[in-house]
Amino acid sequence: MEPRPPHLTVLSDEDLRNRYRQISDELSRRHELAAGPQQVREICARHCELGGDPQDLADEIHTVAAEHDITMQAPTDET
Repeated sequence: MEPRPPHLTVLSDEDLRNRYRQISDELSRRHELAAGPQQVREICARHCELGGDPQDLADEIHTVAAEHDITMQAPTDET
């Protein structure tokens, strides 16, 4: 049996969380959290080799992005 390509290797939950954090951090640094869902999916497809459906990760990142936007738009007490 031929070895699996790295992108098809099953990753542990900890590996998946680490990948998610790396992708999320990169998106934050690039100010791409405000990107539309399609652009987030493209970013995930480029950067993530989880062996699963990047759609799931893209949806989760988009949810985090929306929550981030709401947090960033919250009024401050600075007057």
